[in-house]
Amino acid sequence: MATKIYNVYDLQNINNALSGDYELANDIDASATSGWNYDDSLGQYLGFSPIGQYGTLYRFPSSDISSSGSWILYPEDGIFYTKLNSEDWSMTDYVQTSVNGSKFLCGIKTIDYLPPNVSMAITVKVPAKRIGGTASLRASVRLLGTEYWSGWKTVNTSTSAMLCSFTTCPLTGLPWTASDIALIDAIGVEVQLSSSTVRITSCWIEGNYVVKFTGTLDGKGHKITNLYINRPYCTCGLFGYVTGGSIKNIIMQNVNITSGTFSYGYWHWTGALAGRIYTDSGEPVVTVTNCSSSGDVTVGSNGVAGGLIGEACDIEMHNCHSSCTVTGHIVGGLVGSITEYDGYLDIHDCYATGNVTSDYQGGGFAGNTEASTPLYSCYATGSVNGSGALGGFVGIIYRCNISKCFAIGNILGTSLLSGGGFVGALQYSSEYINIEDCYARGSVQLDSPTMEWCELGGFAGSSYFSVEGNRTIRNCYCAGLVNGIGEDVWLGGFWGRNDDIYGYPMTFNACFWDKDISTQSSATGYGPSIGITGKTTAQMKARPTFTNAGWDIAATNTSRNDGYPFLAWELGKSGTWLIYEYTPPPLSPRNQRPVQDKVTLEAIRNIEVTAGGRFFVDREGRAVYRSRYARNK
Repeated sequence: MATKIYNVYDLQNINNALSGDYELANDIDASATSGWNYDDSLGQYLGFSPIGQYGTLYRFPSSDISSSGSWILYPEDGIFYTKLNSEDWSMTDYVQTSVNGSKFLCGIKTIDYLPPNVSMAITVKVPAKRIGGTASLRASVRLLGTEYWSGWKTVNTSTSAMLCSFTTCPLTGLPWTASDIALIDAIGVEVQLSSSTVRITSCWIEGNYVVKFTGTLDGKGHKITNLYINRPYCTCGLFGYVTGGSIKNIIMQNVNITSGTFSYGYWHWTGALAGRIYTDSGEPVVTVTNCSSSGDVTVGSNGVAGGLIGEACDIEMHNCHSSCTVTGHIVGGLVGSITEYDGYLDIHDCYATGNVTSDYQGGGFAGNTEASTPLYSCYATGSVNGSGALGGFVGIIYRCNISKCFAIGNILGTSLLSGGGFVGALQYSSEYINIEDCYARGSVQLDSPTMEWCELGGFAGSSYFSVEGNRTIRNCYCAGLVNGIGEDVWLGGFWGRNDDIYGYPMTFNACFWDKDISTQSSATGYGPSIGITGKTTAQMKARPTFTNAGWDIAATNTSRNDGYPFLAWELGKSGTWLIYEYTPPPLSPRNQRPVQDKVTLEAIRNIEVTAGGRFFVDREGRAVYRSRYARNK
């Protein structure tokens, strides 16, 4: 029997039993989380601690405790520990010594909040170099007044990190727990050298931890409102890291989630529902169904964020959606990154309506995708702004199998942009790309003239492939303005730049673009365009344009999509494509004459005058004529 969750405190306590089965008993107001877990070093509340986490521990120097052996600061101003205060590789600021046996000891500051059930190894990283001679160093951690030392590491003549490992806690002989790490109050470095000078730019404690949720949570259709999280280093969301079980029927409303604001070389995954969902090899596939989110999700410069999920890897997801505003590095309206490692991924019947802002890879639905298993019957409507690879549906594609999807959001880029109404860029060593029966109707524009490299297309911005592969865009169209001004700007009605520098351009089959709307006369701004045809707006709204190209497209009396073709599933119909066509009303069963939609007064008078009788339309819509002459009996 599932454990019932009644409030946000019960929700937080799931971290103490990560393999359990849970269900929400009622709606939960999580407003209190904005005042949880104050961090003195950051001067902020960290908020809710994600259920299950995948993150990186950092501890940096905070004070100069002691030093010996004629350590010299460069530059000479400042106090000792400030030279070792961050992850610095520049050798602009450093401490140095030429005395054998020199040693320093620095206090540390706590940067983040560890989950209570963490179990990990830690490393003291010391970027260092030697000038002449020979040198080696070792590092220490101090617990309860005693220093414990690592083994010796050879110092090179170029700056490199000395990785001084502490696999287990010296006090217990077991992997480090959160309480063990809390006892460390200083780190130290000692050098041995001969005819050498050693320079050290920094030192810090680092370690990766994984705490997995493997249970189930059924929201029963209830809401979790006003969840607050602001954590610099960990993978964030209601769930941080999920590797098993299922999550379903949850409404995340008005979230405020921020992660990865400090970027020391590691990725941070962030989403309203989950930061990262990853099915472990050989385990049952994680399922996410009937979940939604609204609010704001933000990730820092080394981060991946989605309105619902940061990274979805080898999962099954359907009937999910998000209206979150998503901002960051690699971001998507629903999912930041879609990946497939073990051959299973199934995403369908999902959508995103929130706006996206990205400085690297941004898509209305997903920031990037690397999966050859199906993604189908999904859509995105939000705008995508920023720089890098920006697409109305996906920012960048490394591998994909996408069908029956659409995007209608506008793309607005600043510079260094590869922008497309459906996908921003398709890249490098992708051996399998299949996009079929998809469309894009958003505009693709630069916000101002640029002197930097840009590629803009109504459907896709660019493609570059360095290896041979199976890659086709089939039965797709776009109808949106493409506009940009600059020295190195390639504009195409359908594709910005189809690069064939390696001899492997993208191939197209029965694709179209609206020449009138796009204002572009060429299918591609650069590269081959066989299989893409430009049509007028009127032609793009005529079924023969597509039937003649072999499309599976049927007529419908339902007016939709401003007259352009749309996908049959949008109306809950079978088949692939539909397009609006006017069909005259059925013939009257009495006289097999067409019943007019509208009968004018002038028409009635003409009939009455010429026929010598009275004409009218009865309540059942039938045309009736009655002669003024009585019928003989």
